[in-house]
Amino acid sequence: MKYIYSLVLLGLVLTGCKKDPAIVPAYLHVDAMKVNADYAKHGTSSSRITTVWVEVDGEYIGVFELPAVVPIAATGSHRITLTPGINLNGIQSLRNIYEFYTEYEQTFNFEENKDYWPNASGDSIAEVTYSARTFYTYDNLEDFEGLSLAFERSVRADTGLVRSTDSQYLNVDPSIDEENTAVGYSYLGDDDLLFEVVSVKEYTDLPAGGANVYLEMNYKIDAVVTVGVFRNAEGQVDQVPVVSLYPNDEWQKIYINLVSEISAYPNAEGFRIFLGGVNLKGNGPKELLFDNIKLVY
Repeated sequence: MKYIYSLVLLGLVLTGCKKDPAIVPAYLHVDAMKVNADYAKHGTSSSRITTVWVEVDGEYIGVFELPAVVPIAATGSHRITLTPGINLNGIQSLRNIYEFYTEYEQTFNFEENKDYWPNASGDSIAEVTYSARTFYTYDNLEDFEGLSLAFERSVRADTGLVRSTDSQYLNVDPSIDEENTAVGYSYLGDDDLLFEVVSVKEYTDLPAGGANVYLEMNYKIDAVVTVGVFRNAEGQVDQVPVVSLYPNDEWQKIYINLVSEISAYPNAEGFRIFLGGVNLKGNGPKELLFDNIKLVY
């Protein structure tokens, strides 16, 4: 009897459970995201957005490496929010939302098993810009378009930066509408040479308390270059390296966060940005190229 009773009870339980029909998703293709900046306010539109955080009607569904195909388990009209992310300090495994970029939003009318693209009526690239929040600062430190330079050679260096308009060195990105006519250039001959430049400006108002302070930059280099700050605290100046840039054949974009170096000394009198590298005799001549250096905080 106990056996029969158990079978009856199991049958009642099974018949009382109703399974929701499986939803066949739609597919949102996010091939790329780009920045359209107001040069006068924000500097260059050059960017390297590598990841995207996706929300549907305000509900977070995941973070995806670009290019991405995002399954959307919903039909009908829904609001999609795409939040751009970057590789922190150029490290692929460190993915961060870049708070200084805006989000991309668009409403889609999804149908099952169909493909969708943001900005499909245009170039199918999700376009953002820099945030208009008034407490953000965009300091276009050096784009090398003017005759004077915002960096000077350090007292111990053998060589510094010059402004070059040579067409073979220019940082030309056909995907953005900008006229780049010059870059920062340094030549290191086949000898024991120290390259080091420091920002002329000393920053005395950078936010502490864990606030993000990013140095954005384009670079193309033959030798390892270290980027960091000279920190003036309590009458003592310390040189603090932050990131090493490695040789590359194509122009690269990097976002370097200086938060640790700045927030660790909230009473520091000021900070200056430096770029430095060494070429040893026997390694052959090296060339260093930089462009669009800006501080965002």
